[in-house]
Amino acid sequence: MRCCVSHTEAGASEPPAARRPLILRGITLVQWAAPIATLALMPKCPACFAAYALLFTGIGLSFGAAAVLRWTLLSLSVGILVVLVVRTIRAHATRSRAHDQTREYASR
Repeated sequence: MRCCVSHTEAGASEPPAARRPLILRGITLVQWAAPIATLALMPKCPACFAAYALLFTGIGLSFGAAAVLRWTLLSLSVGILVVLVVRTIRAHATRSRAHDQTREYASR
């Protein structure tokens, strides 16, 4: 495809990512950044997690409660990342399929 061909001439069904509104790009960034930051900043020790919870929220947690809450947050973060990856793969597959159908129709 030539670089001077406009988006509508190319026959693509969706606007490119650069043309999406800034707010949608920001939301997408937060959707990916929140679970990644949670996984990166999560302490490995449940006692450290309880100490951080006490420091930042003022809520005292027992060792057992901290361990359960820590594993819950880790599981939720991994689950959210899996959902985001699957959604991204499906979106790319749908765009690719639509693009292939458009090219096939144009070649007839």
